[in-house]
Amino acid sequence: MSKLSLIGLVKRPELNAKIVRVIGEDKQSGRWLVEVDGHDTIKVRLSNLTICESTSTEKARSRKVLLQGLVRRADLNGQEAQCDAFEAQPGRWRIRLGDVSQEALLVKPEHVLDLSSGEPLQ
Repeated sequence: MSKLSLIGLVKRPELNAKIVRVIGEDKQSGRWLVEVDGHDTIKVRLSNLTICESTSTEKARSRKVLLQGLVRRADLNGQEAQCDAFEAQPGRWRIRLGDVSQEALLVKPEHVLDLSSGEPLQ
């Protein structure tokens, strides 16, 4: 079974890139009930859910990467991170910063350098 994660949340951006479990559909609101981190339950639009590709996820899980060439978050260039999964939609890697914050980000492949090979993570 494919894993799902959150994308594009505006009111709760700290939840973007989190893995979720779908509980069901709230037909009245037209949104999906999802469980975040095993305890919080929130309602989201279908457009806020994306599939994590399991093949890429297994290959990249826990791989150490280096962030490079970021424009909006230039402060993160040169920082090491850990790769969690590839998000098929929007075509970005979900990574976690290696610092205390453990902040999760979605990053374009060309900005994620695999530290073991020195090449962009594919």
